[in-house]
Amino acid sequence: MKQLSLVLPIYNHADSLERIITKTKQVLKDAGIDYEIILVENGSTDNSYRVCQALTRKDRNIITFKTKPGYGRAIIAGLARARGSIVGYSEANGLIYPNVIPYLVWLIEDDHCDLAKGLRVQRETRYRAIQSRIYNFLVNLLFGLGLDDTNTCPKLFRRELIKTFKLESQRSVIDLEIPLKARALGLRIFEIPIPYLPRLSGKSLTSIKTVWQFVSEMLAWRVYKLSRWQRSMQKSSK
Repeated sequence: MKQLSLVLPIYNHADSLERIITKTKQVLKDAGIDYEIILVENGSTDNSYRVCQALTRKDRNIITFKTKPGYGRAIIAGLARARGSIVGYSEANGLIYPNVIPYLVWLIEDDHCDLAKGLRVQRETRYRAIQSRIYNFLVNLLFGLGLDDTNTCPKLFRRELIKTFKLESQRSVIDLEIPLKARALGLRIFEIPIPYLPRLSGKSLTSIKTVWQFVSEMLAWRVYKLSRWQRSMQKSSK
């Protein structure tokens, strides 16, 4: 069994993907982590899939496949193929500093927490910083998560939690769904600050439409989705 399965949703990252994967592999090798990287291409309009295939041909620890568009859909599909004792996902746009991943693995292996994740201390723009503060305020107001940064990756946890979480979010609200369910289960969540890095590929997909979709899905989790999942958990435990 692999020590770590890291899922990376791929959407228009052809220009920088090889650099990002090379750096991530080096960090994991230097830390002595037995890993697999799962690249899930989900609707790119550039050369991303061919780059993914080339990376897979060079390294048997890299898995590549396609799925339909959707950030959450890509993560769920990738986790379904994960073989590591610790699993999780990050981003392939260069914003996430891969050097934090070994520390997150250690936090879980040494039983300091059940869900280890990043905490971004700086944003690309002032607008994004304000947007993040408002969003995290609303999340804590609605759900009482007590997190400083709900969405930031990497997010890592033990593989057996995949079955427990029963993830369903097809879009980016999966970043809320995972800590929300972890907190509901009484699991320990640890956030580690990560430095800001400039985006190397892709672009922010945030728009009025996506903000509205996110807010509506967030409210759906508040009104009925979380309680529905909790009822299913109660039934399965009987």
